[in-house]
Amino acid sequence: MRTRRSSILVFTLWVLVFLSVFSLGIGRKTSGNLMVSRYFKNRLITYYLAKAGIEMGIYELDKDETPSYDTLNEFWANNDKIFKNIPLGLGYITLSYTLPISGSLLENNNQGEVIGKQPIFYGIMDESNKININKVPVKVLKNLLINLGKVDEKSANDIASSIVDWRDRDVIVSQGGAENNYYQSLKMPYKCKNRSFEVLEELLLVKGVSFEIFSKIKDVITVYGQDKVNVNTSSWQVLYGIGFSEYLSKRIVDFRKGDDGVDGTEDDRVFKTAGGIRDIGPLFTEESLEINSYIKFLDVKTNTVRIKSKGMIKIENKIKSQAVITCVVSRADKKEYEFLYWQEN
Repeated sequence: MRTRRSSILVFTLWVLVFLSVFSLGIGRKTSGNLMVSRYFKNRLITYYLAKAGIEMGIYELDKDETPSYDTLNEFWANNDKIFKNIPLGLGYITLSYTLPISGSLLENNNQGEVIGKQPIFYGIMDESNKININKVPVKVLKNLLINLGKVDEKSANDIASSIVDWRDRDVIVSQGGAENNYYQSLKMPYKCKNRSFEVLEELLLVKGVSFEIFSKIKDVITVYGQDKVNVNTSSWQVLYGIGFSEYLSKRIVDFRKGDDGVDGTEDDRVFKTAGGIRDIGPLFTEESLEINSYIKFLDVKTNTVRIKSKGMIKIENKIKSQAVITCVVSRADKKEYEFLYWQEN
């Protein structure tokens, strides 16, 4: 009898052990499922927050009160009260962008920039603050490659011609350029596109463009927008890439920044016409000639903008989940915006 009771006790203990292990397994599985469910829920929330940020940006852009010119100190281009950590539902929205470190001719540059970091603007970026490689002529492409790509004159001419051959629709080889015959003769052949660039990385397919050259120019070029650069929003590097001297490029940007030496503030000076750059102060004869040569590549407004919207869920001021949507929007048609680019991250 005692043996039988002992067996029942042992059996009961084993059942309890089994049930305990089973319960732990169920608990872990349930906990894991809850974590996965929470992850996807947060991911969905942040996605729609980011998407709402895009709509918010377009809504604010519609309020533009100066359609004849666009600057960095307009409310849609730089306003942390409208675009930084805006609460919505269960999360927050931020619209922001960065510009190249400006540099200055002034001894005391108040930009507050640190080497290796770029100034952050809260708002919508003017895409016309860059050089559109789909639109500018060989002359500008050559200057860009020499001044910023640090390429010698002959190589710059060949690469510039190859860029034009890549984007134009004919099969005529420009001097120093390349058409389909060249690309088909490569070890890993491909076709010359003979269409506009759709993404910047396409440049790496063009004859003569190395990753080193691409890395030096990628921050000042675009494939969207007009054939002119907005002098009210561009960096001195962009003006230098067009063909202005480094000194004159910095003079123009320093004048635009106003007395505080900071872009995007109330005292910024506005160029209401491209010819306004002649009013930055006394000009040497060489500088006047530069302006006469390159002013046709300048404008003071934009028809294309880039919106980078971040949706976030924060707990105790720490980001627990986020989603980023970046898009390029054309506003050439004031009645309807056209999305030229859309990327979700």
